[in-house]
Amino acid sequence: MPIARALIDGASLGPDALRAVGQAFDEAWAEIASHFAQDPAQVEAVRLTLANALLSIADDASRDVLVLKRAALQVMTQNYTTLPMGAKIQLVPEAMTESYWRERAEEVRRLSESVLDPLIKRELIDIAYGYDRIANMTQEQQPK
Repeated sequence: MPIARALIDGASLGPDALRAVGQAFDEAWAEIASHFAQDPAQVEAVRLTLANALLSIADDASRDVLVLKRAALQVMTQNYTTLPMGAKIQLVPEAMTESYWRERAEEVRRLSESVLDPLIKRELIDIAYGYDRIANMTQEQQPK
């Protein structure tokens, strides 16, 4: 299973919210897929960005697919309109390795230790957990 879709399917959301987020992801991706190169690594990196955009705005009460899709596309637009004209998005090869995501998870965990607000601390811990899940998925996808 592609990493981005597995990240969504493994999110800590109720079944109705998970269905809505999954459908919003599929619809948003269908809308923007043609704007990205056909290089599988780049496509998966963009899909991962879209998945993270959706999960950053979704919660257990999320049910409106159109609202989720529009919000995620807005986040994607903000991410890609900040690039200089003519810039190409280049995937760092390390981003598809387990160690890369383990390091990101550890960075976020360290950051969470310095945060006093319990809600922010919980969000950071959830992000670290998500990075751990991505690390596990990249490990599973490595050739044996």
